[in-house]
Amino acid sequence: MIFDMDGTLVDDLIRMMNQTIARQIKNFSGHEVDIDTIQKQRDEFIKANSGSSNVYKAYNAYMVEYYKFNASADAAWNEFKQILPSLVGDLKFKSHAAEFLAALKEKGFKLVLATNNVGFVFEAMQKNKNLHINNEPFDKIFDLIVSSGDVKNIKPAPDIYLKVLEKLQTTPEKCLVFEDALTGVQSAKAAGIEVVNAPDGNADKDRAEINKLTDYRIDSYKELLALLRLL
Repeated sequence: MIFDMDGTLVDDLIRMMNQTIARQIKNFSGHEVDIDTIQKQRDEFIKANSGSSNVYKAYNAYMVEYYKFNASADAAWNEFKQILPSLVGDLKFKSHAAEFLAALKEKGFKLVLATNNVGFVFEAMQKNKNLHINNEPFDKIFDLIVSSGDVKNIKPAPDIYLKVLEKLQTTPEKCLVFEDALTGVQSAKAAGIEVVNAPDGNADKDRAEINKLTDYRIDSYKELLALLRLL
């Protein structure tokens, strides 16, 4: 079982990232930009630059030029790395997600986290007790974690999921991916893996396309918990 993180397992990380970027723009340029504009601009940049070795750092450099920051790209990146982890302490799992992960582990399923996120976000999340499972940091429940630092191209390219298959020495038909966003769904499908869509409001703009591509859809992990108990 392979899981994305933002919007799939946890709520509000995307919102917190948008808030971080809004604060950077205000601090370094004096401009106030609405969250919807920020999300659209960031999503378009990430999709167009998925081959960057650190796409979020590249995006910070892009903002320095686009919004004419009165600071260097390195200064902007350093502030991003300070602001975002300070907000991560408020993150929580989506409803019944933690229980579902624990139940899968108990049934003997291998659990994998496949995410575009970067290391310093993981470090902050590990300290967040809202994200502990069985009194341990969330990452301990996963048999494998593959992130943006492990591949050349991030989602929507298939690299992350291909890397999972390689590391587990398995085939696509033996796996199932849980994703919320279009880029993640596209990534998994390009790797040949079936996808369960765990809907998230931030992806509603792409809902029609997501529904066309995904193999299954759930409204809550509670649905799957009931099925899992029958195994």
